[in-house]
Amino acid sequence: MVKTIIKIINYIIVVLTVLFVLLTVGIKLFGINMYTILSGSMEPEYPVGSLIYVKETPTDELVVGDVITFRLTGEVTATHRIIEILDGGTTFRTKGDANEDPDNSPVKSSEIVGKVVYQIPKGGYFVNYIQNPPGKYFAIGVAGFLILFVFVSDSFLDDKEDKNKKKTDDDNKQS
Repeated sequence: MVKTIIKIINYIIVVLTVLFVLLTVGIKLFGINMYTILSGSMEPEYPVGSLIYVKETPTDELVVGDVITFRLTGEVTATHRIIEILDGGTTFRTKGDANEDPDNSPVKSSEIVGKVVYQIPKGGYFVNYIQNPPGKYFAIGVAGFLILFVFVSDSFLDDKEDKNKKKTDDDNKQS
């Protein structure tokens, strides 16, 4: 009974780890990046702290109403809704859903990172936490503990199975 429970826990740990890695790292293989909503300009649809998945999208596929992430300067990005397409699709007027006025400057095609395709409300808080100390150290510690737990419990269960098998074999030989 205990052996079965430990095996189930091990399987759950492995599956959750694989899912977590796919959702945070593996998605980059499909041209998708993650960002955290840091301001209330897109509320209520994208609350502060939401984790958004942004897919690289050709600008000729963008339409009014799409929510895009774009570079303001260097690594600083913003996520707003397209409210107008200008200059034959080379620039876009954007506005935060919670803002009264459109953004001051139109967004050039070269500044667009991509289109928001999915969000996890409040998920950005967790991702930001594990990307920076002390959360990074905590995440490394938890990962190390889980790996250790899986390997130690597997070894323990294998040792017990080997001993039980040997005892059964010895009992059969004596019969």
